[in-house]
Amino acid sequence: MIKLNLRQNALHSLYHAIEHLGMVEDCTEPTDRLFDPDTDSIEWRGKDGSIIFYSGNFVRPPSTYNYKFAILHLIQGLELLTKAYIHSKDPDSIYKGKKKKNTISLREGLPKLLNLKPNLLNDQQITLIQQANDIRDVIEHYEFSYQTKEARNIALEFLSISNYLAYKLFNINLADEFSYDPWTDDYDPVGGILEGLFNEMGIAGRNAADSLAALWKQRNHDDTLYLCLQCGARGASVAKGYCIVCTSPNEENIGKLLTELEDLREEFIRLNSLRENSQ
Repeated sequence: MIKLNLRQNALHSLYHAIEHLGMVEDCTEPTDRLFDPDTDSIEWRGKDGSIIFYSGNFVRPPSTYNYKFAILHLIQGLELLTKAYIHSKDPDSIYKGKKKKNTISLREGLPKLLNLKPNLLNDQQITLIQQANDIRDVIEHYEFSYQTKEARNIALEFLSISNYLAYKLFNINLADEFSYDPWTDDYDPVGGILEGLFNEMGIAGRNAADSLAALWKQRNHDDTLYLCLQCGARGASVAKGYCIVCTSPNEENIGKLLTELEDLREEFIRLNSLRENSQ
């Protein structure tokens, strides 16, 4: 039997989303070959300088197209995390109607989640999640058409929010869960893919990263957190030896210095604001 409950199903989708992001990061395709999606063709120059053109009914697109599957898996994982938490509080509330044949969508589940956890998300994160159904519907039922940077940003925003919700709702740290493979009793490279992915986050993702770091500190009083050199969140954990947001190894001395500088900057802004208000 192949069986996953709601929470397991969510984590399974998020795991494979990160795998697809890794396929983009580890791209080994020649950079001198051009893919044209309108003609289903690839063009490059041979060793003699002549132009070589290949076209077919299907030409495997470049690795950047893995953003398609990453976004789909991330939205699915986000929806399943939402349903899993709602189900844990009231199992019947995730269904539409009394027959329990269909479950609610992410858009329908979001108000239920926020009713259970009123201060869980800020306005930017809520707006992004509200758009998730439309993004997925277009990809699944129409066509995939994004600028590469835009697709990457969407993926990282959803990844960051999912990372935060997994910890906030279920006390699951994806960096820990995805870094060990019990089948091989060894390191799982999927955990390592998280490192470096968060340095291009937008507002929603940045807020989620900061919230995750703050929540970690709240639950781990004895730990000390410094600014992470990789993702910029104050999540570099002394106890763990890596950033609990992006899993980047913790360089404590540099992180401590950056944190002190950031604290001085914030104090300067505060004092300057007080001075201006007193004038």
